[in-house]
Amino acid sequence: MPAAARSQTEAGAEAFTTYFLTIANRAYISGNAQLIEPLITAKCKTCRAMTNQLNEYKRLDQRYVGDFVHPTLVTIAAFPRDGSAKTFVSSSTSGSKVLSPEGTTVKNYPAQSGNVSVFLEYNGAWRISEIQGVA
Repeated sequence: MPAAARSQTEAGAEAFTTYFLTIANRAYISGNAQLIEPLITAKCKTCRAMTNQLNEYKRLDQRYVGDFVHPTLVTIAAFPRDGSAKTFVSSSTSGSKVLSPEGTTVKNYPAQSGNVSVFLEYNGAWRISEIQGVA
């Protein structure tokens, strides 16, 4: 983890969010949900859905191809100095797909752009506590 992502500052929250998104892409490309686990809290429903999906791909011997997320902007949205933070992320992806063990396409994900709020908690280190879509 980059040193900047360890700091309990606004910049640290932004850096951690960027780091998490990089690791999420690695997790999807490698099919390894364990890459995400140390970076999330147990209460993050979206994170749990991500790890469950990755575990399902692995169980079915499927492979994810493409970027899961491609952030174009990561910025602080709230920093109340109570051990929490919220970042705003804009992203754009060029599309991705899931392949069967034989290499046939099981599912296509079209190119899309969107925004999410990423909620973080700091308890010696940043962790993602929730990810929510933003209109």
